[in-house]
Amino acid sequence: MPLKLMRHALSWFAVCAFAACASHDDAPAAPAHAAKVQAPVALTIEASGSHGEVDVKLAVRATAAIGSALARFVLPAGVDLVIGKVEQELGTLASGDERQVTVRVRIPEAFAGTLAAGVDCRMSANASLHKGVILALGAPAAEVPGRVTPDGVRLQPARRK
Repeated sequence: MPLKLMRHALSWFAVCAFAACASHDDAPAAPAHAAKVQAPVALTIEASGSHGEVDVKLAVRATAAIGSALARFVLPAGVDLVIGKVEQELGTLASGDERQVTVRVRIPEAFAGTLAAGVDCRMSANASLHKGVILALGAPAAEVPGRVTPDGVRLQPARRK
């Protein structure tokens, strides 16, 4: 290919490439970080005390239809389950349905930490979502900062009764 023809082809390519890039500049940019999709539930957690035998109640309100839901408590080392199960089936939930799950735990006098609870929701055969919450135990909630789960979700301490 003669040099003059090659320069013309390269110039034409550059004009086309620039035009293609310019047309994409007007399009909105994709967000740098996509939002974490959580289960469509509102959660509240509360405890009847801070030491000794304490009832911990997780209240779940569905904000959309859920095929099946499983509530789960994650007890820290040193906190023992007295009554109840750490995993409890909630079944199918329609939007607006509410369920409460309660466990009784034994918290040592010297304990200060957090208890986590959450709900795993089976939305369809191929989609499961989770949402969690934490509760400060043994110390005022103001002394225990929010925790970050392994997937990057910041959980806020719940209020005690």
